[in-house]
Amino acid sequence: MKTLAPVGNFLAFSLILVSSAFAQSPPAGAGGVPQAAGPEKQQIYTRDTIATEDLRKLADFMDNESIIERKDLVSSRIANERVGRALALLKVDCKIINAAHVAEVTGKEWGWKNASVGLYEAACESGAGYLVTLRDTHEASATLCFAAESQIKEPAKASRAERCLLPENAVPNMRAQKMLGTFGINCAVDASQWLGESATLHLDYIESRCKDGQGYVIHVPVPGNLGTAGAMSCEQSATVGIPCTWAQHTQSASDDARPDLNWFKEQLKRAGVSCDVLQARIVGREKIRRRYVVEFQCRDNPNGLVAFVPPDSTNAKDFESMDCIAAAVRGVRCEYSPVVKPMGATDTTH
Repeated sequence: MKTLAPVGNFLAFSLILVSSAFAQSPPAGAGGVPQAAGPEKQQIYTRDTIATEDLRKLADFMDNESIIERKDLVSSRIANERVGRALALLKVDCKIINAAHVAEVTGKEWGWKNASVGLYEAACESGAGYLVTLRDTHEASATLCFAAESQIKEPAKASRAERCLLPENAVPNMRAQKMLGTFGINCAVDASQWLGESATLHLDYIESRCKDGQGYVIHVPVPGNLGTAGAMSCEQSATVGIPCTWAQHTQSASDDARPDLNWFKEQLKRAGVSCDVLQARIVGREKIRRRYVVEFQCRDNPNGLVAFVPPDSTNAKDFESMDCIAAAVRGVRCEYSPVVKPMGATDTTH
């Protein structure tokens, strides 16, 4: 029997930028002990795809086929057995309390001859939920529900393949609340979201905000990787480079102020980047590393300039710059010096 393929083999990553101009400082709070990680900021990525090309094809298939009357979907018992084996071999710590076979496609039209792909959903006793794909029941991938749902841009048009709908999984805040409870944290969650995935620690991060104002970051191993799940307060999480994004109310007005053009020009000079600046604009800010993404129009550079500028001017090693052609590959669209967007590039600024 072939070994199941880990989900990491299928993932693509993209930078996410946010339009907020304000740095965010996490509040203090008690919580679990964080995993060992250096004091430097973690490089966190987000998935550009849900899990596999198969999952997208399943989504397209289900948009055109009703699965209510399907006769080829297996029972919950069989789904539980199949998903249990898949998650175990993908090293996912999940005691399944419910599972469902959502869709099955025999892919003759996909060039697979008699091969088939099934989409399953699993709910775990810990509160975590997963979407699982099985190809011919021997190749598998899995995606945390929070990670899959983070890619939904238009909820009203989202396919069943992009969301978790089992009763135990249907409410994200309840999933997060139950997950925190397994770590001994009592939190009435009123907001939750997937922050991203660590490329070095192979962990998924979920931020949760409690009704009392406290915040926590849950971490669970990415399917296909060994590791230990846990939770940290926002204060603890910030010390390992993963700040909470909702903890912004303790900042002063001076903390919220955008740097002016002269400050950004000074950062170019510090980095040794030549640009006779005509004008500049802040495109956005990174969600995790919080660097400013700035487009410059340079009199001496017809290809334009995009710089990733750390808010702390003493941290020069985090500074990056490139022309608009290279920036387009990173998902940054130039307005002063527009270029044709490369095939496959994703515009992640907003």
